[in-house]
Amino acid sequence: MRPRRAPGARAAVAVLATLAVALPATSGSTSTVSPRAPSARAPSGGFADPALLTELASGPSLGLFGWDKDATSREQVRAYLESAGVSARIYEGISVGVACLAGAGQLGTLLDAPGVHAVYADQPLTPTIADSVPTAFNGDPADWWGVEGITGKGVGIFVIDTGIDATHPDLAFGTRVKRNVVTLSSHREILGTGDACVPDFYIPPENFYDPVFGEQLDDPEDSEGTSGHGTHLAGVAAGDGTASGGKLKGMAPEADLFGVQVIGDASPGQTITTGESSMRPSLVRAVSGIDYAIRHGFFEDSPMVPKVAILGFTAEGLYDTWNPLQLALRDLYDFGVAVIVPVGNEGPTQSACDQASTCHVSPMAASPYTVGVGATPKTSRTQLAPYSSVGDPVVRIGPDGEQLPYQPALVAPGTRVVAAQRIGLAAVTTIDGDHTLGGGGGGGKGSKWLGYQALTGTSVAAAHVAGAVALMQQAAVEAKGCFLATPQVYEILAQTATPMTGYAEHQVGSGSLDATAAIWGARFAPRIDSLEDWNCPPT
Repeated sequence: MRPRRAPGARAAVAVLATLAVALPATSGSTSTVSPRAPSARAPSGGFADPALLTELASGPSLGLFGWDKDATSREQVRAYLESAGVSARIYEGISVGVACLAGAGQLGTLLDAPGVHAVYADQPLTPTIADSVPTAFNGDPADWWGVEGITGKGVGIFVIDTGIDATHPDLAFGTRVKRNVVTLSSHREILGTGDACVPDFYIPPENFYDPVFGEQLDDPEDSEGTSGHGTHLAGVAAGDGTASGGKLKGMAPEADLFGVQVIGDASPGQTITTGESSMRPSLVRAVSGIDYAIRHGFFEDSPMVPKVAILGFTAEGLYDTWNPLQLALRDLYDFGVAVIVPVGNEGPTQSACDQASTCHVSPMAASPYTVGVGATPKTSRTQLAPYSSVGDPVVRIGPDGEQLPYQPALVAPGTRVVAAQRIGLAAVTTIDGDHTLGGGGGGGKGSKWLGYQALTGTSVAAAHVAGAVALMQQAAVEAKGCFLATPQVYEILAQTATPMTGYAEHQVGSGSLDATAAIWGARFAPRIDSLEDWNCPPT
């Protein structure tokens, strides 16, 4: 069984992220990457992203930062920055903020703020079921859906990715998708029109979330920002199969869905144009989406109880405790949300995570607050998919003594899985009449069912695990009146996975997802009482 880890590691992270759909493996540089290069030292001695120092040399720039919430309060950070004259906004749901820095001097001032250890530049995020569900259940899912009534009902799933097209019958807005938003986080939106970091951005008046003030009007039915990656993940996790007459259901077909679009179709440095709005997919959007999920999932009258989140993108580099995205993931975990992430699609080369260039596992998967998922073929419980990133057999130790296993926690079906396709996209038709995914990369041969497509990748595998967690949480509430604590979820997934003969832990973690065994484990796990109604819902 894979042990859980204490928080840790302060190795440098490059957070240029890609959607976790399978792409051909590429060879990387063999040069050593120093976790704290001299060029990355700010005047105060804290860590400054080298990219940020480069930007500041040519003018004002945006800096992202977090703080040690165990030692410093949000109010202390805010008061310090106000007194020091640093133009900044502090998120209310996560321990992360953004600042418009005039130069290296203000960067040093920011690094002297209480609890702040590092500051990063904004960086772009770039996009690069029929048989799979029984495989993930290790049995007939109808035994649970029909006989036992375990469908994920009453449990919410955050899909923090490219959004969800809730015009799809399997993901109907208002019944299946309860919330659906796009995060817009340009420099202007964060810092206001008085700052000089970047030119003005037009912010549309509705259907978008302002991460600073929390304002959001009508939810759009279709928040999908790409050719359908987030929509597909939502279908794998919790599609109800309406468009296929019930044939193509996801893992938890009655779980509530919450779409948060943080990624759209754009290359690094480019913008997306949607109507009159321009959006730059970036690290800021990712942390904004997590902030939105926490604030609107817990701090208001929510239509669901969110207990699991899928993040469908990966990140390059090594795990860094103080990276804003890692801090935001910790905050999700602390609010009782199981955070499911793909390990990446850079297999089959084994990782050596003493340096970024030879580490093929997403640093989000090395976090102590997440479950990293690798992939198998859609009907196999005994084979690792050739594209699934292979971990490091050495458990790396962070500078504070933290254990950092860069490996999957478990694996699940991820190859050519058929699930919901974004409505209205023109499908590419092959000579035999089947559909393939048009654009976006990673697509395989599609489905004979109209409105569905086949995708491959460890993000698809992660969606199976997220659906299984929703089933586990419903079973736990019905059996004992309380949801599982998140550490219980992680332990049960590890303990009930099926070991895979011939594979080491750094390749497949604890083994193949067994949703049936995990549901039984949830029923018999000890009850953990809590005053928070998202752990023990009122009767």
